[in-house]
Amino acid sequence: MAFATPFSGSLDQKPEDRAFLSTIVTQCPANALVLDVGSGPQAQAARFLASPRRRVCCVDIDAAALRSAAMLLGPLADGVQADMSDLGRIFRSEMFDLVVGFYSLQHHSDPVALVRSMVPSSRRCLAFSVLLDCAEDGRPLPVPLKSFYRSFMQPGDLGRALRASGCAEISWLRRVVYVDEHEFPCAREYALGIKD
Repeated sequence: MAFATPFSGSLDQKPEDRAFLSTIVTQCPANALVLDVGSGPQAQAARFLASPRRRVCCVDIDAAALRSAAMLLGPLADGVQADMSDLGRIFRSEMFDLVVGFYSLQHHSDPVALVRSMVPSSRRCLAFSVLLDCAEDGRPLPVPLKSFYRSFMQPGDLGRALRASGCAEISWLRRVVYVDEHEFPCAREYALGIKD
């Protein structure tokens, strides 16, 4: 039996996720250094963004997830086993051109504070996709579904966190759930923060 996850299935079948990642690419120089926070075993964002000239560093707390990501990405990426809330202690400020969190913030108990703590790690932009505390019809998620993750953001929280950190922000919502891909049944928000 397949379980619902925020990124079940191939990106080929998810036009909104691909559009979000494509938008990131337009803001990221060809030779950028990218930090993929909470990359997970499929490292979907890292795989989309990696290129022979664009270097990616995957961060995940799970060693098995990093091994899987390394097998998928080969020499196009490096991996660091760490908690995403420790980035400020691990990497120097403005080390990365882009910091991306592709459906990883829901694993942290305070995603708004986490986003603000990640802003110093990037010199150019930050990009996040998050799960929202609402179904595609706008009603709050049922309590049993909320137990799958540590947190769910409210619509607009992500953009407000980026703006409060001094970033110009572009964001949009997605209310379509890809049923054929067994996707987690909630609305999503995408946000791109550009540092001045």
